[in-house]
Amino acid sequence: MDLTELEEYVSRQNIQIIPSEYWKLKYPDAYTVIKPVDLAEFDKKYTPNIINKEKTFNITVLFQNELDYNTNDIVHLTRFIFTSAYAKKYKVIFKFNYTPREDLIRTFKIAGIEYIGPLEKREDYLSLLQNSHVVISSHRTNYSGLYLAEAALFGVPVIASPTGGSAALFNQNNSVFLKTKNNDGGENFVPCHECLGGIFSFIDNSYPTLLRFGQRARLAARRMYSKERYKASLEAIKEATEV
Repeated sequence: MDLTELEEYVSRQNIQIIPSEYWKLKYPDAYTVIKPVDLAEFDKKYTPNIINKEKTFNITVLFQNELDYNTNDIVHLTRFIFTSAYAKKYKVIFKFNYTPREDLIRTFKIAGIEYIGPLEKREDYLSLLQNSHVVISSHRTNYSGLYLAEAALFGVPVIASPTGGSAALFNQNNSVFLKTKNNDGGENFVPCHECLGGIFSFIDNSYPTLLRFGQRARLAARRMYSKERYKASLEAIKEATEV
């Protein structure tokens, strides 16, 4: 079967399809199908920003889910950036998927943080990632991991928690994980406001390492969103559902 025939076959099956392995926790019997990206068209349309620390250095912090990140954490993060000597060297951008309170937006402006609310056009979001030098996820759990995977397509280094959907793409060889040791020797995964000092210090002192991680993640993301992988996932469904 060619790709179109496979898509038609799968669409006729009475099965549940999920876009990320993360959702297997909730839907264990579902099939994972990741929609492909036309990588040739992507490369033609979006050229990753040339990383040059002599120019404006953009650090983008993603706030994707309002319930996962409370107001006090945002205030703590804003105050840290306002008082941090490291932060003065960078342009810090807070990207929200929701609209925070007006008093918080005023606080961002005072702290010198650029605030971006929900974006209607997908192209605007991709343009934001394209012009970022580092992307930080603010959450303990990264749900589907879609936003971080799109950042990886540009080769932008990602700093995040290795939980949820991001675990399908990122590992210790291609990203920096937010984690701390607890008293019994185990590991806790923390939101970025609790270790932002270490993040700024790491960016400042080890950016070449971050760049290498970004390029490794880019290769992994291109494999994940390839037409070859997409077709293979449809073929696996066909094999599993044929009587």
